Amino acid sequence: MRILFIHMGYWPYMAVATNKALADLAEYLSAQGNEVHVICSGPHFSEETPNSLSSKKTHNGVYIHRIAQLKAGNWNSPINIAYYFISAGILAIQLSGKLDAIVTLDFPPLLGIWGNIIQLITAGRVKHICWIMDMLTESRFLLGLWQKEKLVHRLVDYLHVLPSRYASLNIVLGKCMRERLINRHADPSRIKVIGMWHDSNLIKPIKLQPSQKAQILNNELAEKFIVMYSGNADRIHDLGVVCKSILALKDNSLIHFVFVGNSDEILKLESFAFHHNLKNFTRLEPVAWDKLNFILSVANLHLVALKDGLQGICVPSKLYGIMASAKPVIFIGPKESQSAIDIIESQAGFVIHPSDSELLTSTIISLANNISECQHLSNNAYQNFMQNYDYPIRCSLWEEALQMSINNH
Repeated sequence: MRILFIHMGYWPYMAVATNKALADLAEYLSAQGNEVHVICSGPHFSEETPNSLSSKKTHNGVYIHRIAQLKAGNWNSPINIAYYFISAGILAIQLSGKLDAIVTLDFPPLLGIWGNIIQLITAGRVKHICWIMDMLTESRFLLGLWQKEKLVHRLVDYLHVLPSRYASLNIVLGKCMRERLINRHADPSRIKVIGMWHDSNLIKPIKLQPSQKAQILNNELAEKFIVMYSGNADRIHDLGVVCKSILALKDNSLIHFVFVGNSDEILKLESFAFHHNLKNFTRLEPVAWDKLNFILSVANLHLVALKDGLQGICVPSKLYGIMASAKPVIFIGPKESQSAIDIIESQAGFVIHPSDSELLTSTIISLANNISECQHLSNNAYQNFMQNYDYPIRCSLWEEALQMSINNH
């Protein structure tokens, strides 16, 4: 198969989970003997120390086509996004004569239109696959950032969802996302659920000694029961209930909360802890992928969050890294979401509604006082990860889906 992926972010810029997932899949497909191309964005001109790897034309068998950014604004400024959008579309059309399939991701918005155009001008010979990781425009309406009354918002929303209606195949991350797409008039027969994954070579169970935990945290926290949230947190992640639990457990000498990241919602939580003089909260800066295993292993219990009513908008990929590290998890969000379903089916933790701070607090206390239960949940998490969520398993499903789509004339 000859496959082209289009997405702004790609190796070696791996800070975003989407970029890492794309690199995993592209390299896996290449290793299976497929010809794989990626059209991505180049380094921003303002980088003081540009990554020298970004000049490489191939990496692990994947052909990389980089579109240099303009000297205008930030990496994700409207000018640079528009320039990438137009340039990527033109380049994709030029490459289409040698392709079997084109896969478009969510960013920048409306990118899938190029897949429809190429599918049209090649009379369906080149198959277009939409890889939907987030229902971007729908989330803006649900969060109140956009208004249905505004014509421009409705127009962008319509155009963003339009490619999925005509794509050869839509690949979504969960069952609830599939239902949302069907409600947006996509053909159910052209929707396949392939969830996110993590790499068991990168994330694996590590039993850290207190001295090792002290090196990552500090001596004072080495013996604590660490409750961790690691990764991005924005408007779609509801951390309000966690604030209440941190406050309720401020005098508990055993339990300590650690948040890893510097996104707005985490910084707000840090301000909340400072304002209330909470000593049971620590924020750490985000770490590179090669350090993630140690950070995840520091925790005794992990948290994953999604705002109520946003099931199907996204599926937090951090869950599968947590399971790979053999740690129990509490999902704070709607029980209908894919994360909740996976946790319940794996018996890897608990699902708690964002309004139930008392249950969250009591569950944390219970687990902190029952290490054997934590170990049982940890074993379940790791076993189910290796059976269902390791990247070769998920990527093989991708290869099978692509092959079927290409062969379906």
